[in-house]
Amino acid sequence: MFIRVGVRNYQLIDVIVYFFMKDILEGFKRYILLERGFSENTRDAYLRDVNQFLDFLEDEKLNVREVEKLVKQFNENNQN
Repeated sequence: MFIRVGVRNYQLIDVIVYFFMKDILEGFKRYILLERGFSENTRDAYLRDVNQFLDFLEDEKLNVREVEKLVKQFNENNQN
């Protein structure tokens, strides 16, 4: 299913991920700080890496499905 925004079509999953990204990142912050016991500096470094990755995805115009394919290919290549 596609949703049109301006002149571009987006897959529904991409729109959902975009709108819930703040909640997802907040949950990740709590997880690595409280459940994993990482220091605030480590948490900040992880979040910086995640944000850089999200910026890369946006710059490269990659969507969720394309990232899933890349991760699957990476895992398959590293199993051999």
